[in-house]
Amino acid sequence: METITQIGCKVCLDDFGNGFSTFKYLKYLSVQILKIDGMFIRDLIDNYENQVFVKAMVNIAQALNKSIVAGFVENAETLALLNSLGVQYVQGYYFDKPTDKHKVFYNQG
Repeated sequence: METITQIGCKVCLDDFGNGFSTFKYLKYLSVQILKIDGMFIRDLIDNYENQVFVKAMVNIAQALNKSIVAGFVENAETLALLNSLGVQYVQGYYFDKPTDKHKVFYNQG
């Protein structure tokens, strides 16, 4: 992974918070980005515990100088809450649906 980062690529640890092994990976792998597991985001608005967990993950990312991403953003309310919790980057259906790779490459030309 060091070779990849040396040429400018960033490595993301996906499903952060899903199981204790993610802390092991975080400790031993050279990652620059943490992506919060979707189970914490799906019902974030109505689940205070998930809000606490997300804030804790943000604090961990900040303390370790990592970027943090949340997926499964499906509405403005979730986006606003994630912003207030300190999440830096978001993705989800609120912004757009996944795009077919052929459409992406076609639009590049």
